Amino acid sequence: MMDSATTSDGENVSEIQSLTLRVQHLSQSAEWWNAAMIWGLALAALAAVFVLIATRVVVTRASQLSTAQDELSEAKERTLQADLKEKDRQIADAQRGSAEANERATKAEQSLASAEEHAKEADAKAEGFRLEIAKANESAAKSQERAAQLESNLVKLRKEAEPRRLSGEQKERLARLLAGHPAPIGVVSKMVDTEASDFADDFDEVLKNAHWETLRIKNRISSRYGVSISFVSAAASNSVPELRMLDEALAAIGVPHQIAQFAVGDASISPAFQDRGLYLVVDEKPPVDRADH
Repeated sequence: MMDSATTSDGENVSEIQSLTLRVQHLSQSAEWWNAAMIWGLALAALAAVFVLIATRVVVTRASQLSTAQDELSEAKERTLQADLKEKDRQIADAQRGSAEANERATKAEQSLASAEEHAKEADAKAEGFRLEIAKANESAAKSQERAAQLESNLVKLRKEAEPRRLSGEQKERLARLLAGHPAPIGVVSKMVDTEASDFADDFDEVLKNAHWETLRIKNRISSRYGVSISFVSAAASNSVPELRMLDEALAAIGVPHQIAQFAVGDASISPAFQDRGLYLVVDEKPPVDRADH
């Protein structure tokens, strides 16, 4: 009996312990889940607060966005209207400019037509002027030709009026050319011809300065013209050195002359032309048309 009671008490104790442990385990589990629920509720509350705040921000930003979009639309509309007004102004200015340009073009065409008409009139006048100028030029050419003829005649008259004389330069050069070979020579001039006598005196002076022995003869009677040089010889020879020297010297100083043949005993001078005599003869001044002969 005792043993069976002991056994029964032991079984009861073991069951109580087991139940106690289970109660403790379940209590701990319930406490954990209770704490988890509390944290979950706290998190849910925080989430709700965040959602509320986010919703408020979204509503506010949406309102601001709408306002900004309205302002942007209004600004675009104002800009568009301003651009349209500017374009209208530019178009109006362009139209006014085009009208003014057309007006100027019309006036320019009218001016051109007037200018062309004036040009035709000017061409006609110019043609008349050209004809008058041509006539004037023709008359001027004739006048110039006449003036040239008169000038030529005047030069001839002056040349005929001027006496023949040797310039100082001609005298000096002729003396230098003849100084190396002095020789006897007769210097002859026409009778009663002052111009020929003075010209012959110039030659006589130069020949004496060149140390030539001169015989001055002033009584030649002749109808010849100009200056002649001659070597009188019965053999009719003009190839003596003194004659060639005198010929070249006169040519060098620009004195027109000729080499003449005079007969021995020619009585056109006194004393008469002598055999083997060298003579420089100054006859009457030639007329202008024969001055170079």
